[in-house]
Amino acid sequence: MAFYIGLEAWLFLFAITSWVTDGNRWVQSVFLTLIIIVTAFRFETGYDWLFYGELYEALRSPAVDVNEMFQRYLDPAFIAFTKVLTLVSADVQILYVVATVIVVLAFLHLATLIPPKLVGTFWLICINFLIFSVFFSVVRQSIALALVLSAVTLLVVKRWRIAAWALLIVAPLFHIFGAAYSAFALAGVISGKWSWNRFLLVAIGGAIAARLAWHAVPLLPDIGFFPKISTYVERGGSIDAETFFLVVLYSGLILSIARTYWKSVDIVGAFFARCAVIAALASLVMIDVEVVRNRLAYFAIPCAAIALLRAPLMIARRPSLAALATTAFVVMSLVYCGTWLLRSSAFMLVPYQNALWTDRAAAEVLRVERLRKRCDIRSQLETALGC
Repeated sequence: MAFYIGLEAWLFLFAITSWVTDGNRWVQSVFLTLIIIVTAFRFETGYDWLFYGELYEALRSPAVDVNEMFQRYLDPAFIAFTKVLTLVSADVQILYVVATVIVVLAFLHLATLIPPKLVGTFWLICINFLIFSVFFSVVRQSIALALVLSAVTLLVVKRWRIAAWALLIVAPLFHIFGAAYSAFALAGVISGKWSWNRFLLVAIGGAIAARLAWHAVPLLPDIGFFPKISTYVERGGSIDAETFFLVVLYSGLILSIARTYWKSVDIVGAFFARCAVIAALASLVMIDVEVVRNRLAYFAIPCAAIALLRAPLMIARRPSLAALATTAFVVMSLVYCGTWLLRSSAFMLVPYQNALWTDRAAAEVLRVERLRKRCDIRSQLETALGC
């Protein structure tokens, strides 16, 4: 636990130092180097390391049928990407390193759209909300998210537009939720010249329609992506304290962002505001389906951070709505990050292990213990669900 407390302190130090030094690049370099080391070289820490380790080993085997893997996982770009990495190294760690670099570069590129002194605050918000769910877990979704964020950054700065549209097309091939992220970005582009009244009306109507369509998924034919979508439907949902926390978070983001950009002339900020509102609405209507609402929010969080941090912090010598919303956003990010370490599954995160300094003999003992606890939790869930 001490490691994560130290990491949080480092995040706040970076946010303060960025403000004081007006986003000094040396400060950013030191911070990002640490983030890459912490995330890229995590060793058997997080929720998906067992799955990706087994997948990597399977793809290393000359007997594996890659076409069968394409059909099984329906993430052809990720399977091909991982297969290439197996030709470079036998260690799955290379997958985490390359994926982390891709994600960090995407967020770094995105952060160029806000004032330099607020870059540390941007990273503080994004890391707190996404470190355990994105940086420490879902490699496929994290790459898909990174590709879409890179695409929207290129679109708003009006550079490499063909490459940007190509990234939006490729992202779903790394994970199915890449299609949702690309759709959110496309909706943000299409609604660019709409009034906020019209945009909110269409966005709310679209979110409700999407939720109604969700219930029709089990009726879809057993072809293409439909079976994979059905697996998310079958996971069901629950209403708990986290659900109410997220309802407050997403509702607050929607209201504060919409009010901030209602008559704003900042085209770039308004674009990210619309993207954040669309993704937050999608998360709200799927609030009881944990795995879906969280993965939709992966896109909402960085977009909301960009929208709020681009807005004026002071108006008539008083803190603006954006400044107050950003403060609340930071506090809620800290609360959200902390609650991850209080979950019953926190044993997958604590203690933190890193491939650069962890003793492998001690790690093997912890590995056995983590797998045992993981199996116990899974058995309890299956019992509760009557499986």
